[in-house]
Amino acid sequence: MYVADEQDDKAYSYNIPDAIIAQLASRRLSDIEIEDFSTNRLNYTATAAHDASIATVEAEATQEGANVVIEPTDTDRDPGNGHQVTLEAETVITVTVTSEDGSRTTTYQVQVSKPPCLSGLSENRLSAVTFIGGSVSDLETCARGLEVNALYHNRDGVWTALLLFPDAPEFLSESFHDRFASGLSQEVSLIAHRRMAAATTP
Repeated sequence: MYVADEQDDKAYSYNIPDAIIAQLASRRLSDIEIEDFSTNRLNYTATAAHDASIATVEAEATQEGANVVIEPTDTDRDPGNGHQVTLEAETVITVTVTSEDGSRTTTYQVQVSKPPCLSGLSENRLSAVTFIGGSVSDLETCARGLEVNALYHNRDGVWTALLLFPDAPEFLSESFHDRFASGLSQEVSLIAHRRMAAATTP
């Protein structure tokens, strides 16, 4: 049996020289749902939890002499705890394997997405949104990170507000806290208010 190599137009016997092989034997991302790995499959998609901030990437080449490079670079630059990648809303992680003799490279790519904590948020002043679920404190952290100034909820015609403006009096949000003392489910609909940037005059 012979194997044709498209990179150098040569045919090799069944045992291809180890020094020219550039493949991964395994790939893993900590705490992230990802499709099953295959040596010959180069592109993957994965979903991380909305509050995930770091993923540890593990990758091992099929050949001991091959070089493996992971990007983005290690977040804390401490190899002792693995190669850590900071997760954004959308993060592309690449693992490049270079053969021992340097003649060949193979790049594997994983597109990692995080669901938004508030879905439905638009660039308009008011948006109908749903929260991914959690405590009021979780909601406050999420909303402030998205520059939301206030959230409103209607139950049987009675509105309550969670005000997130700087220095907003806490008592104005007490009814909201009381209503959701046990947390918010993913089915709760809210109105989000964002303060729009002032128009500039040229």
